Amino acid sequence: AIAEEAYRDAQTDLLNFIGDEPPRKFPWSRGYALYRLIGVCEVLGEPAQVTRYADQLKEVEPNSRYLPMAQFKKAQALFDSGDGAAALEALNDLQATIDGKGLGDRWKTELELAKVLFDANLKGSARISKLEGLVKKSVGYATVNNRAKVALGESFLLAGKIPEAEELFREIVADPKGDDRTLAGAYSGL
Repeated sequence: AIAEEAYRDAQTDLLNFIGDEPPRKFPWSRGYALYRLIGVCEVLGEPAQVTRYADQLKEVEPNSRYLPMAQFKKAQALFDSGDGAAALEALNDLQATIDGKGLGDRWKTELELAKVLFDANLKGSARISKLEGLVKKSVGYATVNNRAKVALGESFLLAGKIPEAEELFREIVADPKGDDRTLAGAYSGL
């Protein structure tokens, strides 16, 4: 149903799957289904449901490989809904997951970037400086690096530094690794 963009049908199917007994053949599938459900709720513009299912994933599948990604989606949904304080709290929860599970530097860099992006008080040259540092730090992680470049490019635009912004956006378009939001940001910047 997701491939056909029948998101309500997909939502129903995933909810039915999650509500069944825990799968025995593929024990990881409940965590995966919850993660996919979070993605469907994002597309449907249901941030409260994103938060709900991210919390459910943490509760019922705390060792799922999808948990950190779900926690990021939860923080983003809260931030996009205008609740910056709750978004930062969700990032702190993610920090605990990263530390508790010993996740690698990619996750730490992604978290650091999210904290910069969600900080409404970080503006102008201070924001540019932090983002420049993250662009350098994230070189080995293409998707994180491109997300940092988009944020830096947008900050350059706000500062009137059009050529610098355009250069970053062109780099991303030339090597388009990232989620839809990142790539849309790069193309929109051009």
